[in-house]
Amino acid sequence: MTREFFADLEQTVKRPLSEGEIAATGGLVLDRRLPEDRRKRKRILRRARQEARLVDLGRKAKRPRLGEGAGSMPSDFISEEDLNTFEGFLRFQAVDPLTAAPDELAAFRRVFDEAMAAKSVTQKLGAMKFKATPGEHRYAVAVREGSDLWLTLWVRRAPKGDVYVVIPRNDGKWNPHASYHRDGAFHSKSFNHKMSSSQRQPLTEAFRGCEHLGMHAGHGPKSVGAICDPAMFSGVIEVPPGILGPRGGFVAVDLVEPDCEPLELYNPVILTQVFKDSVPWIVIRVGTQARPAAASL
Repeated sequence: MTREFFADLEQTVKRPLSEGEIAATGGLVLDRRLPEDRRKRKRILRRARQEARLVDLGRKAKRPRLGEGAGSMPSDFISEEDLNTFEGFLRFQAVDPLTAAPDELAAFRRVFDEAMAAKSVTQKLGAMKFKATPGEHRYAVAVREGSDLWLTLWVRRAPKGDVYVVIPRNDGKWNPHASYHRDGAFHSKSFNHKMSSSQRQPLTEAFRGCEHLGMHAGHGPKSVGAICDPAMFSGVIEVPPGILGPRGGFVAVDLVEPDCEPLELYNPVILTQVFKDSVPWIVIRVGTQARPAAASL
């Protein structure tokens, strides 16, 4: 699976892909389950990406496979360690090994082995260091596990007022981020491709209401290996284990005028922190996916 494939796909959807979307679309390609017809292939990839996106945002449960009964595939939290096992990988893909065909399991095993081989030679980022810049503020979201603090996202307010949401990745060319510039220009980029752009209100004292900078899902901070040093940040939101993972949890970022509420979310919010170093204020929320309501009989 090439980096260019995902870069082209992100250019099509005009935003960075989550790890769930990458796993869903990558599995189809590596498993050679796509038809030769270009339109059909595009439609299948779009459906897989959309369903993964809905799962990321907690608006849809992964569709049960044919023959599964209610509750046969648990929807509990999937950790990074789970993805290091074939059983956990199948659960992430919503595949029941008891009902899947042998050739299908063999295909998933090939995808899993390729992913593990690539992971074994991927260098981790290590301790994140930043140059001190007067007037700059950085706010981290990090997962706490014992004595380890893993950086999964940070927000940077530059001295001139521009705001950036940055997601660390092992591949420096990936560099997924969103930026909101002082003049109101907003865009998100990945692999140096602009995914989306819009003109919003300027970041001045006249800022009013709320501007949403996205809900960021698909977290694997230990795999990335970015170590969070609290001394490098103006503030750190420490997230306990079991909230942010490859399939579960999100980080929402909003800019708000003082005392204004951020965008209403339909997902349970676990942690909220408001940073008031300048106007607009920065609101960072961490939450979980809402479980789908049980179907009535």
